[in-house]
Amino acid sequence: MPNSFRWARRVEDLTIRDARGITSELKNRTPGLSSSLPPARDFWGRGRTYQSGMGTIYDALAPAPSRVFDPEPIDRAILDNGISPRMPPHTLSFGKVPGTSLYIREHPEFYSRFLELRGQVSPSDWPGPAARPDAIVNGLPIRQLTGKEFLLRKYGDRTLLETLNDVVRGLNNQLSPQYEQGSGGPHGGKSALIHHIVSDYTRAAKGRSAEAFGQACGE
Repeated sequence: MPNSFRWARRVEDLTIRDARGITSELKNRTPGLSSSLPPARDFWGRGRTYQSGMGTIYDALAPAPSRVFDPEPIDRAILDNGISPRMPPHTLSFGKVPGTSLYIREHPEFYSRFLELRGQVSPSDWPGPAARPDAIVNGLPIRQLTGKEFLLRKYGDRTLLETLNDVVRGLNNQLSPQYEQGSGGPHGGKSALIHHIVSDYTRAAKGRSAEAFGQACGE
C-alpha cells in the first residue's frame, strides 16, 4: 500500500489498532476504515497511539510508534524491583462446564475491552450487576459476589492503575505498610503484593469479559 495511504491514515486516526488477519490489516492501513478496529492497549489498559508529542506530521511519517516514556509511580516500582510484567493470554474461562477456556485471539474487540476494564475502568462503572442471585447450598442462601463487588469491597472504587499507584506512593492505608515492609527484587514481598493485586483485577475482568462474550454469542 502506498506510503501516502499510511500518512493519510495516521493523520486521520492516531490510534494504534489491534489488527489480526489480512482483512483487518488492510482496514488498519486504509483511511476511514481503521477506526472500525478496536484500539491496541498497553499493560494498564491505556489505548496506544502514534502520538509522540513531536507533532502530527512527525507522527504520520514515523515508521514505528514512538513517544517519550512518562512513567507512573508503579512503573518506577516495577523497574526498581526488576519485575517483568506480561500481557494476559488471549484466553478466558468461559462456558457452563467448569474449567472451559475460550480462545479470543480472533475477537480482538473482547480482548481490548478486557484490558480496558482491568486497568482503566473504576469497578462501579463496570457493566452488569454488583452481585449474582444467591446460590442455595444445603437449603441456605449463599451470596455470590461478582468480580465487580469483590473489587469494590477489597480495593474501593479504584482502577488497577490507581490502586497500585496508591500502594507504592504510601497512600493506601491497608496495603502501603505491607508494601513498604516487603523485601525488594523480583521474588521479594513487594513484587508478590504487586502480582497479587494484578491477579485480583485480572480474574475479575476475565469473568466479566467472558460473560459479555457469552451474551454476544447467545450462550
